[in-house]
Amino acid sequence: MRKRLLSALALPLLTFAMGERAVPQNLVPAKIVDKRGVAHEVSALVCDGKTYFTFEDGSVYLKVPFENLKKLVVVGKKGDKLLVEAYFTNGGRKKLLIDPDVECVGPTPYGTLDAFLSQIKEIVFETKRG
Repeated sequence: MRKRLLSALALPLLTFAMGERAVPQNLVPAKIVDKRGVAHEVSALVCDGKTYFTFEDGSVYLKVPFENLKKLVVVGKKGDKLLVEAYFTNGGRKKLLIDPDVECVGPTPYGTLDAFLSQIKEIVFETKRG
């Protein structure tokens, strides 16, 4: 069942790559460390078809573009959400909540990475600075 679901969810990435969807403005490469500690390099990260995360911050939502993030570390769970620590390119950091079922995809030298945030320990964004 999960394989069928993953296959269905991978179709949007395929159509994205084929040009049928609008290309996100800023594609950001990243290093993703999974829960087992294995590092994966992607040349462009897209999560749920977007190049930003939507976090819960108190009673509001905060949309943060990947180019504003230096690193995202999963530190635990709070209810049905993941508790993450976001490190920003301006030097700030903040603990925020996010849905664990956000699906991130990206091309690697070997194929396409496909992972839910619940499977990820850390994401290091490789944005150009300065």
